[in-house]
Amino acid sequence: MGHTDSVLLKMEGVSSGYGRVEILHEVSLEVRQGTITCLVGPNGAGKSTILKTIQGFLRPTQGRIAFEGQEITGHPPHTLLGLGIASVPQGRQVFPEMTVLENLEMGAFTVHDRQIVHRALEQVYALFPRLRERRHQQAGTLSGGEQQMLAIGRALLVEPTLAHMDEPSLGLAPRFVDQIFETIVDLKRQGITILMVEQNAKRALAVADWGYVLELGKNRLEETGQWLLHNPEVRRMYLGG
Repeated sequence: MGHTDSVLLKMEGVSSGYGRVEILHEVSLEVRQGTITCLVGPNGAGKSTILKTIQGFLRPTQGRIAFEGQEITGHPPHTLLGLGIASVPQGRQVFPEMTVLENLEMGAFTVHDRQIVHRALEQVYALFPRLRERRHQQAGTLSGGEQQMLAIGRALLVEPTLAHMDEPSLGLAPRFVDQIFETIVDLKRQGITILMVEQNAKRALAVADWGYVLELGKNRLEETGQWLLHNPEVRRMYLGG
């Protein structure tokens, strides 16, 4: 997998959960620069808990998390934004009464240089021309797929190094599912590293460089996306045949 100096994010032996309920049991993973890394596994395996722990919404009870070699264990979410870690939460969380443009600008609340904001907006509009067309419309009037584009676009306003995506294709019409996965590959081409949790494991592994299979809050397997996609046992147990 290349040299360890290309490791962007590293989790070592992290246990975490909600109150006294431990969901993750000493999970370790690495996300390498310029790759798409995908977390798959059955419901309740702890995939979203990993993202929430990295993002600082949950505090690990043990283990450590480092980003670009710097310890970020338990840092609050807004600090991570400043470091270049953005997230696209599950469920297309947009502000329905606000316009598309206002929603996008909310993603840049930590950026005080208007030129940077303008440049990032142009990049988002280039990626999603439909958002440019609808920039003055209320976000609540967009289709589900367009709202997901908006949620991804908003995360890109900080010009992140690493973007987390929690179930980016959940509940979308098939044509939008195609578009979201094409977008994820485009972002990688633009140099953004992606860590994603995705229930559509076949689609996710097809674009992923590296995948982790989780089960009951523990690492079960890690391999290239293609290896996991074509492995008979993984197909039978986690990809529905």
